Amino acid sequence: MIAPIIFALTEDDPEKAHELAIRVMTRVQNVPLLLQLIALWYRANENPNPVKVAGIPFPNPIGLAAGFDKHAEILLFLQALDFGFIEVGTALPCPQDGNPRPRQFRIPEDGAIINRNGFNSHGCAAVAERLKDVHPDLHIPLGISCGKMKDTPLEKAAEDYATVASQIGTFGAYIAINVSSPNTPELRRLQGREYLENIVCSVVLQSAGKPVFVKISPDLTEEELDITLEAIIHGGGKGIIIGNTTTARPSRGTGIFRRQPSRTYGESGGLSGPLLEERVLPLIKRSRTLEPKLPIIGVGGTYDRDSAQRKFDAGANLVQLFTGLVYRGPGLITECRNVEI
Repeated sequence: MIAPIIFALTEDDPEKAHELAIRVMTRVQNVPLLLQLIALWYRANENPNPVKVAGIPFPNPIGLAAGFDKHAEILLFLQALDFGFIEVGTALPCPQDGNPRPRQFRIPEDGAIINRNGFNSHGCAAVAERLKDVHPDLHIPLGISCGKMKDTPLEKAAEDYATVASQIGTFGAYIAINVSSPNTPELRRLQGREYLENIVCSVVLQSAGKPVFVKISPDLTEEELDITLEAIIHGGGKGIIIGNTTTARPSRGTGIFRRQPSRTYGESGGLSGPLLEERVLPLIKRSRTLEPKLPIIGVGGTYDRDSAQRKFDAGANLVQLFTGLVYRGPGLITECRNVEI
C-alpha cells in the first residue's frame, strides 16, 4: 500500500526509496500490535507448505534473498509478511561504503533493477548486535550471507568469509558464501577451482555445523558450473544458490512486460528481474542433473506463482524473492508459497 507512494516520491533514486521503506518498516516493527496485525493479514505462521532442506525445517519454501535487508534492520517486519526464511547481508568483516551513488536504477517496463552497490555493509559487528536483539523473536530460518572486503586480495579472501561466519554465523540456520556479485572487482574469480574449495572449507570450519551454501553467478558456462559444483562439494558445502544478478542484458522481445528502450538499461552493474529467469533455469536444471541430492535455492526472475513453479520444476528446493517483491509487494509471497514441490 505504501510502495506506490515511496516510488512516486523517489522516482529517480531507487536506493533512497529502499532506505525510506526500511525506515518505515523499522518503525512499524517496533509496535507489537502493528506487527501482529500484519501477520494476521498475510496469514503468517499458518505454515501452508512446510519443507525440510539440508536438515532445516522451513514453514514454507519462499524466502527473501540477500541484499534486501543487508544490515539485519527489519527482520521482525519481514517475518510478519510470511516469508519461509530470510537471508541477511551480504555482511563483511568491517564497514564498507560500497560504490559511489547513484548505484541503483529501475527499469519499470521490464520489472527490473540494475545495481552496482559494491557490498555496502555496516560490518558484521553491527549486524551481530542487531541479531542479538531480535534473534529470540525470530521463528523462521535465517541465512547469513558472507562477503569479502573490496581491498582484500583474492588470495586472502577465505579469511574474510571465515571471519564473518565466525562472528555472526551462529545466528543463522545456514551460511551463504557470496562469490558472485558482479560489483566487486574480480570477485567472480573466486568461483573457480583455484579459490573456491579453500573458501568453502574455511567457512565450514567456522560454521558450528550449520550447512554452508554458495551463491553463484547466472553468467557461468556449463563447464564453469561443473567446476564450481565440484569445488563446493569437495570443500564441504551442502548447497548452492542460483543465482546472483547478471552483467548480460538479455533479450527484451517477449514476456508479460512492455518492451521499449530504457535510458537505464545500459547502466553498468548487475541486472535482476524477469529477464534473469532465462539464465537461471538452465543452471538449476544442470545442477540438479549433476547432483541429484544437492539442496538448491533458486533466485532470479520470480515475479508470479508460475515463475516460482518453473524453478521448482527445474529442480530447486527453495525459491527466494527480491526484485519481484519490490515491484509487486508482499502479496507475491502469498501467491507463491503454495507452489507444488
